[in-house]
Amino acid sequence: MNQSGKAVVEATSFFKIPKKDIIVIHDELDLPFGTIRIKPDGGSAGHKGVESIINYLGSKEFIRVRIGIGKPVCKSEVVNYVLSEFRKEEKALLDKVLDKAGDAVLEIINQGIESAMNKFNKRNA
Repeated sequence: MNQSGKAVVEATSFFKIPKKDIIVIHDELDLPFGTIRIKPDGGSAGHKGVESIINYLGSKEFIRVRIGIGKPVCKSEVVNYVLSEFRKEEKALLDKVLDKAGDAVLEIINQGIESAMNKFNKRNA
């Protein structure tokens, strides 16, 4: 979804959502599989979908819920790695990981980003 920005801008315009209230959930190579981390803003870190959102919004000020997918040994394998199916052992954990990401979003909405970051950005969260 390297062109995610267009859809995000259309949805936020239609529903009149302020940029600061946008929550983007995306995969993250720099985190181990299943790790959830929340960021209030920032750059794309090379993530093409996030880069598209930043470009279309004209802003880096939106919340990110990053879901770790791990990364390949060789940097040249990144594209194939990101587009490949999950391994069997990852598939077994996927529902739990997605539930945890959903819990993170609910925490942001109900308690605020500070509370969510305190709860989910811990090493063993």
